[in-house]
Amino acid sequence: MANLKQLKSRIAVVNSTKKITSAMKMVAAAKLRRSQEALSVTRPYSDGMTYLVRKLVSNVKLHDPNSEDLPQVITGNGSDKKHLLLVISSDKGLCGGFNSSVVKLTRNTIYDLQKNGKEVKLLFVGKKARDALIREFGALELKETDNVKLESSADKTNASSAFLEENVGTKIALLFEKGVFDCCSMIFNRFISTISQKPAIKRIIPLDLESPIEGYENEVHTPGEKYADYDFEPSEKEILEKLLPDYMQNLVSRIVLESFVAECAARMTSMDAATRNAKEMINTLQLLYNRTRQSKITTELTEIISGAEAL
Repeated sequence: MANLKQLKSRIAVVNSTKKITSAMKMVAAAKLRRSQEALSVTRPYSDGMTYLVRKLVSNVKLHDPNSEDLPQVITGNGSDKKHLLLVISSDKGLCGGFNSSVVKLTRNTIYDLQKNGKEVKLLFVGKKARDALIREFGALELKETDNVKLESSADKTNASSAFLEENVGTKIALLFEKGVFDCCSMIFNRFISTISQKPAIKRIIPLDLESPIEGYENEVHTPGEKYADYDFEPSEKEILEKLLPDYMQNLVSRIVLESFVAECAARMTSMDAATRNAKEMINTLQLLYNRTRQSKITTELTEIISGAEAL
């Protein structure tokens, strides 16, 4: 059994840890609130741009069903042999299973693609997933471009702007034009709620134009289906050529922002659980300390009484 000094020292250590986890929980909560606001602000613009791209593609196919003039970012290059996986994780830990879930999904995706005879390349945003996968899949890491690092700063707007300045969407488009890969997907944590984040895969090349858009369910269907009549000036193809680079960058940035929101939520939940566990441990140790102290006092009193009776 530990003596009183050891128990007192352990209580002090756990109490210090509790203060740290409590502070981290509050910081994560503040970041979560700001990043959620940033995500809610960007969502209408992003959804509207997606709707416009779908409408343009649908009009092109409506007027010319056999058209081959659409950008390859939309149609693909006719092959799916080489796959690029853009893996989004955090630079810091202490966020529960946030990073491990992304790593697990990435590993399973690589195995599935390789089993089907596909060639896989990896590009990382954030250090944790790279650190976990680099030993096993180091040969798959893409060397044509530097890895992009997203700092988990308190001001997510600045972090998002820094990510935009890296022009990740543009880099991916250039690599696609060079034939480095045929298909590109992003693996990230989708923000469901404060206590729920789900790992997901989003295909960005060729663009996924079939998933429903919130708020446009009654307007957007599958490409090729007729929409309301609009006159475009210049032509739909010219608009797409100008719009797609911005759309690609917006799509990548929004996914990274959503991953950051999920990271903040996971860290807040994890630190809240750690704080509660520390409180329970302190209560247990305090009870043990009191019992040990009482036992020691009783033993000393017994010895004093025994000594007095001996006299």
